[in-house]
Amino acid sequence: SANMSWESASVSRKDWQGRIGDILDAIVEIKAFTEGMDLSNFKADAKTVRAVELDLIIIGEAANQIP
Repeated sequence: SANMSWESASVSRKDWQGRIGDILDAIVEIKAFTEGMDLSNFKADAKTVRAVELDLIIIGEAANQIP
């Protein structure tokens, strides 16, 4: 509930901040992986597509852990 204190929440404040860090790290990686690529180059590079997919999964999983 919105009235939960950090002490009683299932995810501690430290964990919550760590998840934000995970999201930001994944965003930085996506930017680095795709720098200088247009959409057609990106689509043609299976390794980059897979790396970005993984970072998007990481973002989603981390977001699900934020209260």
